[in-house]
Amino acid sequence: MSEGIIRTQADVNNILQTHGANFTIFGNKPQPGMLMYQDIRGALGADGPDGKIDGNDQQRISLNGKPRINYGFNLTFGWHGVNVTGIFSGLAKYQIMPTDVYYRRPLPGNDNLTIWKNAWTPQTAATATMPSAIMNDWQGTDNSQESSTFWLKNGAFLRLKSLIVDYNLPSKWLKNSTVKAVKFYFSGENLYEWNHTKDWDPELGGDFRTYPILKGFTFGLNATF
Repeated sequence: MSEGIIRTQADVNNILQTHGANFTIFGNKPQPGMLMYQDIRGALGADGPDGKIDGNDQQRISLNGKPRINYGFNLTFGWHGVNVTGIFSGLAKYQIMPTDVYYRRPLPGNDNLTIWKNAWTPQTAATATMPSAIMNDWQGTDNSQESSTFWLKNGAFLRLKSLIVDYNLPSKWLKNSTVKAVKFYFSGENLYEWNHTKDWDPELGGDFRTYPILKGFTFGLNATF
């Protein structure tokens, strides 16, 4: 369980005062910019804190790794020859842990720099939404990339899967024509999604590098003679 970003030296001092001068986080002394975690147990499952954060402090953080609610509905209405049908689907009670560790590392080659724009620095200590960009094992400090509640995302979403709009010309406009009926139509697929994870599509799971679901558009005209 993450307790958030250690923002200042005063936070570090409070941690050491509370947990002891030898307290470590995955083998490293706490310092500003790190993530802090709950010290809940020691080796061999011993109850109570042991003065260090390591693999023994792992615990279940969610029961919603698989969606518990899968739903969908249709909306249809017509007005003066215009017919509209929308098909919606979504998931609820769903939480996602980014499966790709590169999401939790500031690595330019994986194009995740945008989520690290507000990383901790001494100048942004009070407002940063991400830990320090150097707090990962590539920089010698295994801290930020550990799976924890800090990274757990709300995966609930509602997607407009399909929208169909058609318009039938009034028959009186065609009464002096050889054309009996004319219909204009538009259909679109995956047009919009309401979600809580702006970095990637929750319908695709926890890999932010997965190619997104494509939108599709179709326009047409039907004429009956």
